[in-house]
Amino acid sequence: MDIRVKVGFPRHHKTRRLRRLIGADGPLALIELWCYARVSRPKGNLAGMTDEEIAEASGWPEQDAQKYVDALRECHFLDRPAQLHNWREHQGYAYHAEERSRSAKRAASVRWKDKKGVADRNAKRNATRSADRNAPSPDPDPSPDPDQEQPPPTPPTRKKRAGGSVCPTDFVKFWELYPRKVSKGAALKAWKQLGAGRPTQATLEAALAWQRTSEDWTRDDGQYIPYPATYLRGQRWLDEPTATIPTYHPASATDADREREDADRRAQIAANRAKPPNIVIVGEQ
Repeated sequence: MDIRVKVGFPRHHKTRRLRRLIGADGPLALIELWCYARVSRPKGNLAGMTDEEIAEASGWPEQDAQKYVDALRECHFLDRPAQLHNWREHQGYAYHAEERSRSAKRAASVRWKDKKGVADRNAKRNATRSADRNAPSPDPDPSPDPDQEQPPPTPPTRKKRAGGSVCPTDFVKFWELYPRKVSKGAALKAWKQLGAGRPTQATLEAALAWQRTSEDWTRDDGQYIPYPATYLRGQRWLDEPTATIPTYHPASATDADREREDADRRAQIAANRAKPPNIVIVGEQ
């Protein structure tokens, strides 16, 4: 519980006048009287209380009770016959405390009756169902039971595919053909990005047939085979096989002749590389 005291109360002209009439303790005694009224007289009506009882409720000496009460009336803090001035206006929360209490009790009573009514209805329903269960079953037995609450239908579940994504059939065929099976997710993304430019299965089979046996792909146990995504992004199925041009040798040449010709050719190439370039200096005529 509390009361409301405005911040301007200590400097109000009525407060200063009360202080002049009965001393500095007068305003404090008035606040104590307000606190008493908040608890025991929430309407602010002190009717039936003597001056001594009002002074006692304020913590004021009883021998000066009449002087104290007269000062309150003179400063218009207490109206006749014994009503605190503007109590309803300044302490509205306290003034309506009894009404709020009655409203809360009525609301609680309604809630209790509602709960009791629900409990009675549930008990009656359970008794009816128990009697129905104990009764002989009809022939044929109705299905489902109209009086029985049916559980909500279970929503259909979707089967999640392995890997969390759907692979197109043509990509699956590419994956089976490609010799290096790494980074399948990146390869699938690159495959989808190709769109209409995806190669046919026949094109892939033809390209991979010679690429599997190429020097780059067979070197170091296939270390240089490109990743599937790199192969697709680079459209490597369009590559052409590199033809190896053999060195021409006459049919009558022996192995020693061929080796000697090859050595001479390599020496000539090395000499040409080591030969300094020709520098022409143009002077004045």
